[in-house]
Amino acid sequence: MHHVGLAPRARRCHVTRYPPAISAPFAPTGWTTVALDHFAIQATDYQREAAYYSALMNWTLRSENGTQAVLDIGTVGSVVIHGGFQAPPPPPTAAERAAGRARGPVRIPHKAA
Repeated sequence: MHHVGLAPRARRCHVTRYPPAISAPFAPTGWTTVALDHFAIQATDYQREAAYYSALMNWTLRSENGTQAVLDIGTVGSVVIHGGFQAPPPPPTAAERAAGRARGPVRIPHKAA
């Protein structure tokens, strides 16, 4: 498939569909991404997230280093999926707010540039 204005990129290493330590959550869909600007993903389990997008969107694993995975999105780009995300605590319930108690500060995770 040829995309106007996009040159095919050479593969930099051996490509597998998903990390070998985890199986796909479902059969590959065969979908193909034809255009995408960019986005970032931080997940609690980056291998599971990489396997999900590999099976759902047919993206291929370029590399994995134990803390993140890089997936190629056809010839249009790539995405880095970082691990280690920790969800903030849930907001206080109505009863806790009424009693003046909170579960602690809400922490919004961010990644330093």
